[in-house]
Amino acid sequence: MNEAKTIRPVYAGVFTIALAVLSLEIALTRIFSVALWYHLAFMVISTALLGFGASGAYLAVKRSVRPDNLALKLPRYAGLTALSVIVAFALMTRLPLDPLAPMLPGLSPAEQTWQTVLLVLMLLAEYVLVVVPFFFAGLTLGGAFSSLARRISTLYFADLIGGGTGCLVVVALLWVLPGQGVVFVAAGLAALAALFFSLSQHGGWRPITYLALGGAVVVFGLSPVADRLLPLHIPPSKPLYQAYTDPSIELVYTGYTPFARVDVMYKEGASLGAWGISARCPAPPSPEQMFITIDAAAITAITRFDGNPDTIAFVNCAPSGLAYQVSAAPPRSALIIGPGGGIDVLTALYNRVERVVGVEINPLIVDLVADASLFRQFAGGLYTDYPGIQIELAEGRNYVARSAERFDLIQFSQVDTWAAAASGAYSLSENFLYTVEAFLDYYDHLTDDGMLTVGRWYFDPPQQAFRLVTIGTAALERRGVTDPARHFMVVRAGDTATFIMKRTPFNADEIARLRQVVDRLGFSVLYAPDVTDGDNWFVQYFNASDRDAFFRAYPLDVSPTSDDRPFFFEYYGWSNLGDFRSGKATLVILLAQALLLAAAFILWPLWRFQRHGLTTRGAPQFLGYFAALGIGFILIEVGLMQRFILFLGHPVYSTSVVLFSILTFSGLGSYLSGRLLGEEDPRRLQVRVIPLLAVLTLGYVFVLPPLFQAFIGLDLTARVAIAVALLMPLGLLMGMPFPLGIRLVDRLNPGLVAWAWGVNGFCSVLGSILTVMIAQSYGFSIVIGLAVGVYLLGLAVVSTIGGRTGVGGQPSEASG
Repeated sequence: MNEAKTIRPVYAGVFTIALAVLSLEIALTRIFSVALWYHLAFMVISTALLGFGASGAYLAVKRSVRPDNLALKLPRYAGLTALSVIVAFALMTRLPLDPLAPMLPGLSPAEQTWQTVLLVLMLLAEYVLVVVPFFFAGLTLGGAFSSLARRISTLYFADLIGGGTGCLVVVALLWVLPGQGVVFVAAGLAALAALFFSLSQHGGWRPITYLALGGAVVVFGLSPVADRLLPLHIPPSKPLYQAYTDPSIELVYTGYTPFARVDVMYKEGASLGAWGISARCPAPPSPEQMFITIDAAAITAITRFDGNPDTIAFVNCAPSGLAYQVSAAPPRSALIIGPGGGIDVLTALYNRVERVVGVEINPLIVDLVADASLFRQFAGGLYTDYPGIQIELAEGRNYVARSAERFDLIQFSQVDTWAAAASGAYSLSENFLYTVEAFLDYYDHLTDDGMLTVGRWYFDPPQQAFRLVTIGTAALERRGVTDPARHFMVVRAGDTATFIMKRTPFNADEIARLRQVVDRLGFSVLYAPDVTDGDNWFVQYFNASDRDAFFRAYPLDVSPTSDDRPFFFEYYGWSNLGDFRSGKATLVILLAQALLLAAAFILWPLWRFQRHGLTTRGAPQFLGYFAALGIGFILIEVGLMQRFILFLGHPVYSTSVVLFSILTFSGLGSYLSGRLLGEEDPRRLQVRVIPLLAVLTLGYVFVLPPLFQAFIGLDLTARVAIAVALLMPLGLLMGMPFPLGIRLVDRLNPGLVAWAWGVNGFCSVLGSILTVMIAQSYGFSIVIGLAVGVYLLGLAVVSTIGGRTGVGGQPSEASG
């Protein structure tokens, strides 16, 4: 049979299985954010890589896939991928997993111990279930690569193009399908891959071909109702859990975007007012409220409003209203970042602010308040019927950077939940609202007497409020302020802490006015310019002659965060991992878990059954080279995803655009490497490509910030186009080292091809976690710098391998 007709379905299968893998991976991160917490969504990356690495080890041990049985093996592996996606996900939704179960109130010590043991077992089960589909997908791709190593450039091209396409497809799907539906689509794509592989044997239709087609049609057809077939388990620690257990609470809306799942709970007559509201409030109680949950956790309220300002007087009894009462006259303009259901907008309206701009990132939340078919009438047309109120769809920091307007007040309040903050759920997440560069943007967009007010949660000793002060201090000093201590006030109200920073120093009247309000409402002043108590942490900070020494002495890390190290919610060091709130503790656990499982499922099988391959000449150098590629590639990939978040306006956009660009252009680079190389020794191209990749990567560290600053004012479409153009040369170069290495090892030591796959996967598993560990402590610039060093080390190692390859790819000298 014509070889071209045989191989084309293989390329189609590789493309489709890669498309399925990326779609599944991103869909699971969304699902874990809802059913668990954000920091466990991070686990998907390492488990996916573990599955791929384990499959490489399996292939190295079995060595059963060869060109003569390609059609027999690959359709089976792809079919198992499709089946395992559905079965594993169905079992995941049945696991009663709650990461905060040991911390639930009312548990005895014995019950806490049991819940901890149960949690460890549940997490292990969840980890294994996630690994299984990626293991079979890895068998499919690894089988194709091992069987057709001479075609690695074009196979790798199909793989990366498929993965890159998946990054865009999954974002589009998440606008119209729930996360469960995208999982079903991924299973359908894997079934289609099985169909393509089955056509590669004789080009005809066999029973497995019809089975694959039927399976794809069924799961595609069920994807719109997948959330009803496999509803997610919502843990008791999440507020949305109440809607499933309290019959008096009605779930009146559920919607999905790539950003979040959004639900609305309603209980007749229910009202919570606002975060930190005073028990001494003289105003009438808050009107009835609906409660929006974001990913089942973060809560924001829609308040029933009939246009009568007297009914919302309660807003000035909440700490979010303090900044409006500091000056003799209310601010004339306010920028509210993350208005959610509208509490802060109501506060501005009640205080007679003439111009209010609300910047909300999630379009579903805006629709809930503004759409007449939803809850516009309940909210009193707050987002639509008032000419002084303007709602913009954008990420807050990105909007500020693009805006030329200056405001009397910039405000954002409790953009997450107490449970999320207390659990450490955001400690692994970058947050660009709380960095020195962000505060510089806010400062530059304040009027001469303008104020920035931020609502956060209170912990003892102070952490979130304290870090806001250190960030603000760094920003003010960069703008030439010599006495920043006079520019801050911090107030505690229950579990909340409200930070206020003024562009000019607070005067005595403003301090006295705020103290009167605080005393009347029963709040407490944590810091004001007139506080002189030497035991006050804030006073000690401002009086410290050596701030670095102060930071070292303080119980927590409250040093200023930057755009390069934007982990605002992480307060512990590596010598003090802290309790369950610490992201570092989570990372250490994940690293230990990944190291153990990756060693057990990748390295041990290779060592047990294929250790003789390690005695061949060049084996250590080859494995060192592929280890370097595994670590270096993911260090650059994750570092770039972080770099582009602010420019593109949302992590979802950054992840999708960066992954699409890197994978797509890496695929093109892989293809070009084969064309450029011909039958020459791959090392002749490696010694050119890798140094060029290193220089270009380092250049990005210095070039990207000014370019972003120059183009951030463009619309999203233009910024995406610029991002893709910027990533194109780097992606092309990143796609070449791996296929060049595979071709070299296939010519000099063919038995190590699957070993290369397994070791590369093992190091990628660890690299995905090490990237965040390094970035938390040293920043993403160091991450990218280390990636360059790792790539160059890999080149140095592979350059020491003896043996030359001749025409036709055969060794011209014995290689051992």
